[in-house]
Amino acid sequence: MSDPKGPTPNPYTPATGSASLSSNATGEFYNAKANADIKWSPGVWDTSPSSASVTRINTQAGDEFALAVAHIADPADYTLFFDPAFTPEIIFSLMLESGLTVAAAATTHDTATASISGIYATSLLVDPLWNFSWVADSSSPSLSSFTFHSNPVLGLDDNVIHNQFLSSVISSGGIHTLSSDFTISASLFPQLPLGVNQITYQFGGEADYLAQAQTVPEPTTITLVAIGTLGLLSYGWRQRKRAT
Repeated sequence: MSDPKGPTPNPYTPATGSASLSSNATGEFYNAKANADIKWSPGVWDTSPSSASVTRINTQAGDEFALAVAHIADPADYTLFFDPAFTPEIIFSLMLESGLTVAAAATTHDTATASISGIYATSLLVDPLWNFSWVADSSSPSLSSFTFHSNPVLGLDDNVIHNQFLSSVISSGGIHTLSSDFTISASLFPQLPLGVNQITYQFGGEADYLAQAQTVPEPTTITLVAIGTLGLLSYGWRQRKRAT
């Protein structure tokens, strides 16, 4: 799903609103659901209602693979005006809210994975700002994996971010929940030509929510196979004045 407010018009006109798209498919053994939902306000988008899930609906033996994916993209153009007496600064932030959950709970007769991932970029940099992925796998019910890669220009310590995130995760029975808000922020200081006090740039990202499951011989009753639910994912910009 693409946000209709980006990347045009140019320059970006701040607005508020929402858009959503859902799908639901039922097979012989699984029900797969995906919900892509976005709410936006000036400089920020929130995809907290988005989710992807696969649940077992038939305990009989059989062979089936189920996949649910929700994808959201929101590029937009922004124009900022700066006071020439201060240093221009643009701050980019990614927030993962407390309660964010990925789960892959299955018996030995099912395999399941669930994940939430995203990538964010700005036209001010050649390479993306950062990307991340949080994954749950039914083969490791007590552990989840988290990867984070940032643009070296931002000066972030990816290993510290990785460790801080996982230290905030509570895991039980294949269900992994973020116990507190987790925010990543970084600044860029664009160099403007003498006499120029405005800048237009593009900023946007993509988020994916994925759940999948597959039967193995002689399944037993299972209530939850895999679900990936985003509590809050947002990004935005703000201007900070700094004396030169």
